[in-house]
Amino acid sequence: MASIRVLPPEVVNRIAAGEVVERPASVLKELVENSIDAEATQILIEVEDGGIRLLRVRDNGRGVLPEEMSLAFQSHATSKLSDEDLERSLMGVATLGFRGEALASIAAVATVEMVSRTRGAPHAYRYRAAGASRPESLEPSAGEPGTTVEVRDLFHSVPARRKFLRTAATELSHIVQQLSRTALGFPGIHFRLTQRRKPILELPAVDDVRERLAQLLGKEAAGGLLEVQRVPPQPGLSAIGGFVGSPKFHRKDAQGQHFFVNGRWVRDRVLSHALRAAYKGYLIPGYQPVAYLYLDVPPGDVDVNVHPTKTEVRFRDSSEVHRLVERTVAEALGEGADGGGSGSVQLALPPLEAAPADRTSSRDAEQGPPDLDDTRQRVDSAARQFFSSPRATAPERVPRAAASPSSRGRAADVPAHAVEFDLGALPVDAPRPIQVLDSYLLLENDEGITLIDQHALHEKILFEEIHLRLQEGRVETQRLLLPEVIDLPPDLAPLVEAAAEALRPLGFELEPFGPRSAAVHGFPGLFDRGPGRASMTPLILAALEDIRSEASAGGGASPVEDRVYRLAATLACKRAVKAGMALSAAEIEHLLRRADLARDPRHCPHGRPTSVVYTRRDIERQFDRK
Repeated sequence: MASIRVLPPEVVNRIAAGEVVERPASVLKELVENSIDAEATQILIEVEDGGIRLLRVRDNGRGVLPEEMSLAFQSHATSKLSDEDLERSLMGVATLGFRGEALASIAAVATVEMVSRTRGAPHAYRYRAAGASRPESLEPSAGEPGTTVEVRDLFHSVPARRKFLRTAATELSHIVQQLSRTALGFPGIHFRLTQRRKPILELPAVDDVRERLAQLLGKEAAGGLLEVQRVPPQPGLSAIGGFVGSPKFHRKDAQGQHFFVNGRWVRDRVLSHALRAAYKGYLIPGYQPVAYLYLDVPPGDVDVNVHPTKTEVRFRDSSEVHRLVERTVAEALGEGADGGGSGSVQLALPPLEAAPADRTSSRDAEQGPPDLDDTRQRVDSAARQFFSSPRATAPERVPRAAASPSSRGRAADVPAHAVEFDLGALPVDAPRPIQVLDSYLLLENDEGITLIDQHALHEKILFEEIHLRLQEGRVETQRLLLPEVIDLPPDLAPLVEAAAEALRPLGFELEPFGPRSAAVHGFPGLFDRGPGRASMTPLILAALEDIRSEASAGGGASPVEDRVYRLAATLACKRAVKAGMALSAAEIEHLLRRADLARDPRHCPHGRPTSVVYTRRDIERQFDRK
């Protein structure tokens, strides 16, 4: 039986590094939080290769005394806990850091040195942390007041961890995301991020959160947020402030939700649930609101010592916090419905359609109430073009086995002839199909009646035509005389080159254009009409988010086939006739004849049924007939 023994300090530090240091963005978080706790007003970050080769953080804070620099790299050594904090079991900690693990953990898996000069000192000192092949050293050095920490070759001593890092562009994206979160919590601090002296993110100090949001989202987008504010009736109680998106601005994930507790960005189920509860009745189920909420909680009422990365908290009275968030946000939404906020700004764009099976309808998935006159005019034009095209333009039906190998959101395999709406077989005097509720087509046959969703059926017909063209590479790239510049969120801008490679087979041509933009030089000819061109920006933004999420999960880029499927589904949904659009008898017949050529007209690209059959027996049962 093996004996129990105490692990060596270097092994303990590597184990701690596994909890604290996941990627370069984790290192950035720890170092920037140290700078903020040191009362810095300017924090400059420089990286190389997405922070893998080099990550340098320089601040103008209080600095570290030379006799304490070595102590700062020892495990559980910190200047942020007083005797009173220890007596309160850490419940009253008001600083971002306090565990004393970060520097020791980072030094265990990278080459680290610190240059620091306290205010009033004649010069700085340089400290090199001990490593596998180097002793620690301390020597005088030139340097401005403040502290600079330089981290090189992350995970060089732990090859197994290093191979889990992603591309430099993906790691840089996570760094920008992390820095943006921290900057939102401290608008009064100037942050600057550069890579090889190229500016990536510049956030000068501002007076309030709305100005910081304007720096990150743009002035127009930040101006469209609804303000949330509730001041406690007496000191010592929790307060809440911030901004939320109106119900028409939403996402399919929770990436647009940011919670700050005493300036610290956190994940918390109580806060997330309270936010969703406030939006109940405002959002389509399955969609997530956008929010930037700031809670000021008495330090003694929140425990921040829940997770080594300090991104989780525990409230002393979580029920009261839940009520505070839900009630305040709900009131802001009610006031916004009466005219508050701006309805013309897209704050968060949803990712590409992943064809979820539980979606209720394609029109429900559209963000916000559309401009009905403009939408009707554009859809009517597209429908007239569709109905005036000859039957021969539809693609030939192909065997089911020839379909895409990707099966997400598709219907189960069915015979090609399983469902047909063959009008030619009807007698001349037979009842013709009619439209009901301006959304459904009613067709009588020998078995009973069939109720058809006109949007879902038209969507499937268009999808198969577009998908076939994309699969066969018959997509012409339409070059632009002048490039169209798309403004990007700062954390997605580093991924433009990867997105350009992924979207090139689909007819897109784009390249980076400045630190936070992309220039589109060409787009698929499928976007030749106004509605299609308008959907180009969401598709590119969604591809960027898709690439980052898949690269982070280790799955690499999505197969081209999967992107082709989703692009075809998105285009078809936008071009199809909508519910509420009246169709003439000739247009109804044309639509049903085209459906006869579809491989599987029973289901739309998202897997929902296009028709429901009510047999004679079903109808008679409803009237209690035997």
